[in-house]
Amino acid sequence: MCLSPGGKELGPGPNPPVEGDSLILECNPPVAAVGFDILEQLADGSGYPIRVYDSSGSLVFSETFDTPFQTDSAGGSNFYGIVSSAENIARVEIDDLDANAEFPDANIGYDTLRYGPLTTGACCRFDGTCVDSTTECACLASEGYVWHKGLSCSAVSCGKIPAVSE
Repeated sequence: MCLSPGGKELGPGPNPPVEGDSLILECNPPVAAVGFDILEQLADGSGYPIRVYDSSGSLVFSETFDTPFQTDSAGGSNFYGIVSSAENIARVEIDDLDANAEFPDANIGYDTLRYGPLTTGACCRFDGTCVDSTTECACLASEGYVWHKGLSCSAVSCGKIPAVSE
């Protein structure tokens, strides 16, 4: 499915009912990860402000996702993702601020919308210890070498990795 909030007409701006393609995603219950493709007629490098809120309405992330500048007339897509260490993503706002006809990119679409819960598992560390209930990213950041999705330390065997000599 491809979503273009402005409708079927790909008209130039400024014309908010046609080319106003901002999007609000609401997640109930909150999730730990959200990802999506933004489809563009022509990327002019302007980017899209993204804001993420938790279930109490507090801002937990704000950034502008920049798009690459294209000089040809081919359209393109870019995947953007937001990952949290907790299931606190309740609302994602994406602003389409390009409201002119300078480039034929006043219209964008959204595709490949993905979201998910916090997935934990057992993390085997180089020293042979195991850490329960951690995410894959947290495991690798804490000297982990293997992450076992959905398992606990009691279900895995972690051996000490010998030091490599040069």
